[in-house]
Amino acid sequence: MNKNIIIISTFLIIFLASYFLYWQGERAIQKASTKFDVLAFRNPDLNCNQRSLTFFIENNQNQENLYQITISINGKELKERELILAPLDKKEIKPEEELVTNVCSNNEIISRYQVSVTKNNTIQNIYKIINYHE
Repeated sequence: MNKNIIIISTFLIIFLASYFLYWQGERAIQKASTKFDVLAFRNPDLNCNQRSLTFFIENNQNQENLYQITISINGKELKERELILAPLDKKEIKPEEELVTNVCSNNEIISRYQVSVTKNNTIQNIYKIINYHE
C-alpha cells in the first residue's frame, strides 16, 4: 500500500509542477509580447508589384499608438504618413498604384525598398531588395 501511495504522490507532484511551469511560461510569453510591435512584409517574394510591397503593423500593446511611416527607395523618400492603431490591433498597408508605379519603374537594376516606422522616438526598419531584370 505504501508503494502505491508513493507512486501516486510522485505523479501528482510531477503533474502539478508541470502545470505550474506551463502556466508561468504562458504568462511570461504574454507579458513579453505586449512590449513590442510587429512590422513585416505580407509577401516575401522579390517581385515588384502591389502584392509584394504590402506590409503590416501590429500593435501588441494595451494602449493606442501613433506610427509615422516613411517609404523610401535607395534612400530617397517617396511617401510619408501617420497611422493611429488601437490597442491589440493590426493594419495592413497596401501601397497606392502611383507609388507602385514609381518604385517599379526605377532605372537601376537592383533597388532597396525600405519601410521605416517611428513610434516614441524608436525606429523599426524593414526592406526588400528588388531585382528588376531577372
